[in-house]
Amino acid sequence: GCLSVPQTVVIDPLNSPTALNFGTPSTVTCTAVNSSVQLSADNGVLPLTYSIVSGPTVNTTGASSGLFTGLLPGDYRFKVTDANGCYFVNDLKIEKAIQIAIDGQTFSNVLCNGGNTGIAKYNVTKFSATQNYTINVTSTPASLPFTQTISGDVITLSDLEKGTYIVTIRDLTTGCTASDDVIIGEPTAPLSAVEKIVNATCKV
Repeated sequence: GCLSVPQTVVIDPLNSPTALNFGTPSTVTCTAVNSSVQLSADNGVLPLTYSIVSGPTVNTTGASSGLFTGLLPGDYRFKVTDANGCYFVNDLKIEKAIQIAIDGQTFSNVLCNGGNTGIAKYNVTKFSATQNYTINVTSTPASLPFTQTISGDVITLSDLEKGTYIVTIRDLTTGCTASDDVIIGEPTAPLSAVEKIVNATCKV
């Protein structure tokens, strides 16, 4: 019979995706509630397709480019698939906005009825940077006088009369706001005495 010549067949490796990388997600704030993130893959046969497997937001905005937008904060699983159907998955957490906080306390009430010796202190935390926030003071009754001082991130209101003092802060970077109120009291009005003279009489 006839002899066949052996043939050498070379099978190339699949060159599957070996990594799924994330750029830095855009920061979520109280005014920009969604994030975006750029994905990229190592290896894989083109074209590559990117997808969101799970997460608070599932969309196809970055299917071809890898740039996903409109993402709410939370835990995500992303996937890249190449032309051969090989894939790689990776997880990413998009952080929530940093919510600024304020805690007000009565430092001292008014000493004498009708006076203005009250003091309130408000401690500000969870800010984007020290004193990087606006401060607005209101009161009930309205327009009560006060003296405001700041030391670090502690706001002090002094020379206070009886009433409720509300401090509202707004972070200049995140746009997040918070408020707290302090009630300043005073002693009750002092007792008043009226002198009355009664003439003595004698009964016969």
